[in-house]
Amino acid sequence: MLIQLLVIIKHFITYLFYHVFFILPVKKGQFYFDSFYGRSFSCNPKYIFLHLLKQDVINIDNCYWTKRKDVKNFDINLNKKNYCIPWNLKTIKRIMTSEYIIVNTDIPYNIPIRKTQCYINTWHGGGAYKRCGFDNPNENTLFNRFGAFLRSKQMSYLISSSEKFSAVMKTGLKLSSNIQYLKFGMPRNDILFNKEFNVKKLRDYFGLSDSDLVVLYAPTYRSKNDNFVIEEFINNLNKITCAFKSKFGKEVKYCSNTIIDVTSYPDMQELLLLCDVLVTDYSSSIWDFAFLKKPCFLFCPDYSEYFNERSFYTPIETWPGYFAGSSDELIKMIDKYNYGEFERKLDFHINMLNSYEDGHACEKFEEFINSRK
Repeated sequence: MLIQLLVIIKHFITYLFYHVFFILPVKKGQFYFDSFYGRSFSCNPKYIFLHLLKQDVINIDNCYWTKRKDVKNFDINLNKKNYCIPWNLKTIKRIMTSEYIIVNTDIPYNIPIRKTQCYINTWHGGGAYKRCGFDNPNENTLFNRFGAFLRSKQMSYLISSSEKFSAVMKTGLKLSSNIQYLKFGMPRNDILFNKEFNVKKLRDYFGLSDSDLVVLYAPTYRSKNDNFVIEEFINNLNKITCAFKSKFGKEVKYCSNTIIDVTSYPDMQELLLLCDVLVTDYSSSIWDFAFLKKPCFLFCPDYSEYFNERSFYTPIETWPGYFAGSSDELIKMIDKYNYGEFERKLDFHINMLNSYEDGHACEKFEEFINSRK
């Protein structure tokens, strides 16, 4: 408790110090973007940026992106000066002088934001699955409560994927009643509706033929015992592969850490378009994938432990995927898969959460920006 208190005091002092940047004017038309703290050019900020650039809403020279020094694959043509290292004083200055701040996680909560700035959090997952923030007892600490207090002063808007998402984020992040929800759906999901992406080009990139059944194995992040679940899947891969081949009548190719390594590929949406089947567990990628109407399986051999640690916002039985608690159950679920039945399950889930997704989130975001000029 004492250590947390000392850290809080330190951050509060820096919060007060950063007010010195208030002497600098907020620059009209300056945008600051961040995706996963500078780890990639991806997710909702990427798709917002590309759309606004295409529509001449923004000037690329007035756009800044967080980029870590160790990140090599950052597919965006910016001047070197427009990349910002997290979170040095120069970067903090860029943030505090930008008219718009668009991020998919957050910025350091000790950075004060002025009322003349517009801080938009796009978040990085849709739907309502594993409990996050203060709805997860492990995260309800004095330090995090202090952070939530300052974050509520920063944020202006939160992009929402569904009515249920808005409700759970209000409690999970302790959002202020002043924060407004932009009921647009997730900008990164537009590509899933509009079918603009060249899937064949990506298949060629990975050396996959049109006749291959591509299975994306994408387990979610775990705070502990990560390898157990992956090893359980890999150790039974031959049996699982035979089940897929028997059900779908195609040779199976896996995009996973041990078969075709796509870990460093920066865009999950493109991988979702590439694959024919998704195998995951508690990842919110199931929300995005549901709109593609393709088979999804929830491989959860650690279900009891994970549930006891985090719990869920909605019962896992209602999620858009077939639940399996073991490799043998997964094989049974693959054999059981029926498109018509599964499509009804997807539609029920999407309607249950009252989805805002319609493939036009970027257009709605553009209209929002233009309405503020």
